[in-house]
Amino acid sequence: EYGVRKTVKLLASGTVTRRQFRKICEPVLLYAEQREEALSSGALNDNSMSELAEAIELAFDSCVTVFAGLLTIVRKVVRHNTPLDKVQRDLAELRFPDEFLSDVLAVLKKSRDTLADAAERRCAALPSLDALTWRTDVTISSDCMARVLEPSLLMRVATSDGRQRTFACDPEQFEQLRFGVAQLLNDMNAVESLSVLKIK
Repeated sequence: EYGVRKTVKLLASGTVTRRQFRKICEPVLLYAEQREEALSSGALNDNSMSELAEAIELAFDSCVTVFAGLLTIVRKVVRHNTPLDKVQRDLAELRFPDEFLSDVLAVLKKSRDTLADAAERRCAALPSLDALTWRTDVTISSDCMARVLEPSLLMRVATSDGRQRTFACDPEQFEQLRFGVAQLLNDMNAVESLSVLKIK
């Protein structure tokens, strides 16, 4: 991430003190935990960064750079549920200064559960599958043909939003559905086995 690298470069230059860094961490957590509420209540507004920069006696551009870099790190760590030891290794590889790195890890350790809960509340989710029932029907005859003997699958799904859906498919369509689900599960297993923190 370019923003994280830019933040690392700024911190390594000695432009930002530890006191200033810790002050910037506060609105980062506030925004990550209570984005909508903080904006609607006025706790954060268009002038927040300029007011913070003036209060901690730091250049506005530097304040924004550190804020953006920290917010990127927090979001990615929470989104991917990355262990703190991996966060530490990855940031160390980016040459994140040790004195600031310890503060980042302390903030993540203290606020991780709150941040994860806030992210989950904001996450748009589709209804989950509660139940699936099915049966096989065989059409013996129809108005057009005296003898058909064509099997079909009648499926009914119940979802967590309380709705039920019924649909029919022929054996070929069912095989396509079964193959698609199996392939999706295989892909999910492959993704879960990978290292997912990508802050570099």
